[in-house]
Amino acid sequence: MCRTGTPVAALRDSRPRAMARMSPIRRALNQKPLQTVFLKGTQKPRTAIARNASGKPVCSAEGAFQNPFRYPRQMDGLQSVLSQVPTIGVYVVGAAAVAAFGLTGSVGAGTIAPESMKTLGKTVGGLVGAALGGYVAMQLKERRESAAIIELSNVLVEMNNPSLLTREMVAAVEAKYGIELCVSCLEEMKSLYGTFIEAVIPPGAANLSGNEHLLIQNFKQALGLTDEDAAPVHIDVGRRVLRGRLEAGSRGEDFEARKTFQKLIYVSSLVFGERKAAFLLPWTRVFGLTDAQVQVARRDNAKKLFENQLNTIGLKSDAALLRSLREYQAQVRLADEEAVEVIVGAEQKVLEGFLDTAIECIKRRTRGKDYGPAIAACKEAIEFNKNMESLKGAEEIPSGIGAVSLAGTPWEAQEGRSKDLREVFRVYLEERLSRDGVFSDTLASDAKDLRFLLGMGPKEAESIENDVKEKTYKNLLREAVTSGALDAAASKAEMLGELVEKVQWDGEAALALHESLYRQKLSSFLEKSHITDEEDAELTRLQKLLCVPNEVRNSIHKELCGEIFGKTVSNALAAGVDRFSFDDREDIKRSLQAVKLSREAAKEIVDDVARKYLLKYISTSRSQKDRISAAKEVKKMVFFSNLVLAPVVDDLKTEEERKKEAEAAAQQKEFEEIMAKAKAEAAKEESKEGEAKEEEPKGFFDSSPTMETKEDKEKEEESSAPKSLEKAESAAAARADGEKVDEAGTVMKSQKDITLAKDMDLQDRVDVYRNYLMYCMTGDVIQGPMGVQMVAERDESEFARLSQLGDLLGLTQMDVMKVHQDLAEQAFKGQVEQYMAGGVLTPEKAEALEQLREKMGLPKETADKVIKGFQNKKLISSMQAAKAQGNLTLDRILELKDAGVDPTSVVNSDMLQQLYRQEISSKLGDGTGSFDAEKLLNEVPKELGIDSEKAASVAKSLAADKRRTTLVQAVSFLRQKKTKDTVESLNNLMSCRLADPDSPPEKWNEAEEIADLYSLYCVKEKDETKRAGVQSALGLSDDEANNLKSMADSGEFKLGQDAEEEQAFF
Repeated sequence: MCRTGTPVAALRDSRPRAMARMSPIRRALNQKPLQTVFLKGTQKPRTAIARNASGKPVCSAEGAFQNPFRYPRQMDGLQSVLSQVPTIGVYVVGAAAVAAFGLTGSVGAGTIAPESMKTLGKTVGGLVGAALGGYVAMQLKERRESAAIIELSNVLVEMNNPSLLTREMVAAVEAKYGIELCVSCLEEMKSLYGTFIEAVIPPGAANLSGNEHLLIQNFKQALGLTDEDAAPVHIDVGRRVLRGRLEAGSRGEDFEARKTFQKLIYVSSLVFGERKAAFLLPWTRVFGLTDAQVQVARRDNAKKLFENQLNTIGLKSDAALLRSLREYQAQVRLADEEAVEVIVGAEQKVLEGFLDTAIECIKRRTRGKDYGPAIAACKEAIEFNKNMESLKGAEEIPSGIGAVSLAGTPWEAQEGRSKDLREVFRVYLEERLSRDGVFSDTLASDAKDLRFLLGMGPKEAESIENDVKEKTYKNLLREAVTSGALDAAASKAEMLGELVEKVQWDGEAALALHESLYRQKLSSFLEKSHITDEEDAELTRLQKLLCVPNEVRNSIHKELCGEIFGKTVSNALAAGVDRFSFDDREDIKRSLQAVKLSREAAKEIVDDVARKYLLKYISTSRSQKDRISAAKEVKKMVFFSNLVLAPVVDDLKTEEERKKEAEAAAQQKEFEEIMAKAKAEAAKEESKEGEAKEEEPKGFFDSSPTMETKEDKEKEEESSAPKSLEKAESAAAARADGEKVDEAGTVMKSQKDITLAKDMDLQDRVDVYRNYLMYCMTGDVIQGPMGVQMVAERDESEFARLSQLGDLLGLTQMDVMKVHQDLAEQAFKGQVEQYMAGGVLTPEKAEALEQLREKMGLPKETADKVIKGFQNKKLISSMQAAKAQGNLTLDRILELKDAGVDPTSVVNSDMLQQLYRQEISSKLGDGTGSFDAEKLLNEVPKELGIDSEKAASVAKSLAADKRRTTLVQAVSFLRQKKTKDTVESLNNLMSCRLADPDSPPEKWNEAEEIADLYSLYCVKEKDETKRAGVQSALGLSDDEANNLKSMADSGEFKLGQDAEEEQAFF
C-alpha cells in the first residue's frame, strides 16, 4: 500500500473496473494497439513484456518493444479538484478548515455548556474542532499526494516510450504536489521500476540488444531510486519470473522462463556493477543458486551479445573495427577466454563463406571450366588469415585474433566435405602452377597457408602437392620430348634437373617417374612376348633421355622380360629327367634372345625357377614313410640337377666363363695331386720312424698313456679323415669330367651354381645330407625269395652322388666333414657300448677299438673322448645308485670330480653342502685329531664350488656345537678311568680347536681335572704337535703344560698307570 492508500496492484493494471467486466471481444477492441518502440542506440525493434488484467505477460511479434504502461488511471472527483489546487492552496484550505472547525466547536460547546462551564466548554470545543479540522486537512493533503503517482503513471502512458522519461519530468510532478515520490510513494515507484524492468528484459530465447542496462539505469535515475531501493525490485522480478516457470504448462515455457531469469541476472549485474551486485543482489542465497550457475548466466548472455555484435558489424581485418570490438567486449564484460571462442568461430565463418564459394565454383557443371572465382575465393581466404595473423597480439585488439583452421568444425565434419576440401586444394595448386609456370616460394607459402586453414594433415597435403607436381612435370616432360628440346640438349640430366627445379619436385620422385615411364614403354613392347631390334633401339633412346641408370634398367628388364623367360624355363624344367631334351634347351635359348635379357639376369631367373623344383624333391622326400625311400627321392633330385639343370646352366655361360672354370678345375686337381703325394711321402717317413723304435700304446689303449704334443694331434687330425668322406671325395674326383649314364653316350656332369643354401636352414640341409650318407653306408634292402631280406652294398657311384648332393645343398667342406665325423663318432659310440658292457676295458677290447677307430678314420682324440665319456657315464650311474641307497659320500663325489665330471650332474648344490657338512662333522668326531684345516676349509670347497666363507661358517658352527660336549665327555671318561676314550675325546676337542682357532678355549671349574686330562694325554701321545693342539684346546699356559709333560714323561703321573693296571686286570 502507498502512504496515500492506493493499492500497488492497481498500479500494474490501471484500467477501470468496468472495462474488466467487458467481454473479451470488447476489451480487445477498447485496448490500445501494441506499440513498437526503438530503444536508444539501436535500429532493431525489441520484444518487450506487458501485462494484462490477469498479470500474464503479453508479448508482441518478435522484435517489438511494447509500452508496459498502456492504460491511463482515472482520478476521483476530489483528487481531480485537489490536483488543480496549488500546494499553498492546500495548506490555506487546511488552515481554514482548522479555524472553521475550531470556531464552530467553540461556539457550539459554549452554547450547550452550563454558564459556569462556558469558558471551558468553548476551549474544549475549539480544540476538538481544530483537531477535526486538522484531520480533514491531512486527509485532503494525502488525497492530493495520491494523485501525484497517478499523474506520473499517466505521464508514462502518454509518452508511449517510457525509456524517454527524464528526471526533470518526475521532478515537475513532485514540485507540483510538493512531495518526494521516492519518500512518500516508495513502493509505488518500485512497482513502476519493476514493470519497466520486465518490459525491457526480452523473454525466452529472444536476444538482448546490449543497451538494456542503460535503459534501466536511466529509468532508475529518472525515478530517483537509489541502488539500495532498486536492488530488491530486481529480486522481486526474478521471483515473478521463476513463479511463471513453476506455473509453466510445457517444457518450452519452462525453458523460456529460465532463459529470461538468466538474462535478468546478467542485465542486473551490468546495472549495478560487479562489486555492488555482489552484495545487493544475493541470487545464490535467495534462489538457492550456486556461484557457477550465476557465472554461467552472465557468461552465456555476454557471449551471445558479443556474437550478435560480430554478426551485425561483420568481422574484417580492420584494426579500427577490431578496437571497437574490444571496447564492446569490455562493455558487455565478456572474459578473454570466452571472447577467443567467439572470435575464432567468427573467423571460421568468414573462411567458410569463402570456401563455400570455391566449392560451388568447382562443382558447377559447365562445358568450359572456369576456376577463376574459386581461385579468387581461396586467395581472399588466405589473405584474410594472413591479415588476422599480422594483427595478433596488437594493443587494444581482442584476444583470439589470428590465423585459424577449419579442422574440427561442424562445417568441416559434414559428409563429403573432406573430399571437397581436397579438391579445392588440388585445383588451387594446379591453377596457380599452370598460370605462374613455376612453383615459386610465394606459391609454396600460399599452399602452406591454405593447407592450414583447410585443416588438412601434412601427409595428405603433401600427397596432393606431389600429385600436382607430378602431373605438371609430366606435361613439361612431354612437351620437351615432343618438341625435340630434350634430344637436342647437350646435357639431358641438366635439362631434366631444371624441369624438376621448376616445379620444386623431389629428385627421387622424378627418378621414380622416369622408371615408371620406361617400365610402361617396355610393357607395351612385351605384349607380343618379344622385342624387335627397332623397339630395343627405342628403349635405349628412352633410357638416355630419361637418364635411367643401367642397374634400374636391368632390374626392370629382369622383372618384365624375366616373367616371360621364367615361364619358358619352368615349362622346360617341368619335363623332368625322363623327358628333358635338346629341344627344351633350344626353347630356353630362343626365349632369352627374344626378350633381349642379359645373361646375368637369365642366370638369376633360372636359379629361382630351378630351386622351386629342387624344393619339390625335398618336400616329397620328407613325406616318405621310411629313410630309404626318402634317400631315393634325394637321389632323383641329384639326377635332376645333373641331367637337367647342369646343361641349362652351361648354356648360359660364355666361352670365357667356361675357360675360367676349366682353369680353376685344373688348378684344383693339381693341388689335390700335390697334397696326395705329400701325404704319401709323410706316411712313408712315419712308417720308417715306427720301425726304428718300439711302438707304445697311448690313451685309453695303454696302461700308462703318454702325453701327445699339439703338433702330433694336428697331424693326426689332418691324416685321419673319416673313411666315408675320403670315399666320397675320391668318387667325385673320378667323375669330375662327367660320366656316361646310358649306352648312347650321354655324359652327365654335376653343377654347383644352383644350390638350396638360400631356401633351407643349415640344420635341414645337414639332415638331408646325413640321411643320404647313412643310405650310402648301410646299403639297400632287397627282398629275396621266401621272404629273405638281403642288403646290397653301395658302389662308388652312390658316394659320388653324395658328394654332388653336398654341392647341391650348398654345404661347405667344414659342414660335410662334421657330418661324416658325427656319423663315424656315433657308430664308434655304439661299438664302445658293446665292448664296455661289462664295465671294464681290457687290453684286448682296447686293441679291437683301436682297429675299429683306424678303419672308420676317426681321430684318436675323438675316440678317447668317446671312451672317457662312456666311463664317466658308468661312474655317474654308480654314484646315482649310491645316492639312492644313501651311501653317497664326499670322497666319492671328489672321485667323480677327479674323473672330469661335474658333480652337479649327480647331486644339486644343497646336497653337496649337506655332504660337506657330514664330512666336517665326521672329521670332528673321528677321534684321531687329524683335522686338515687347509684341505677341508679351502681346497675341498673350491673343488665342489662351495663358497669358502660359507664353508668356514659351517665348520665353526659344528665346532662350537661339539666343543663343550666333547670336553664333558673327556672329563667323564677320565673319571671312569677310560683311558682310550679319554684320549679320543681330547683328539676331537683338538679338531674342534683347529676348525675354529679364533674361538676361546672351553672353561672348566676343576683345574685339577684339566691337568689330569693333559697329563694322561701326554702319557699316551708322544707327538709334540698333538700335545700342543690339546694344550691350546684346554687353555693351558706353556709353564703349566711343561710341568705336566715332565711329570708324565718321568712316570710320576699315577692315574694313567692305575688305569692300565685295571684294564689289564679286567
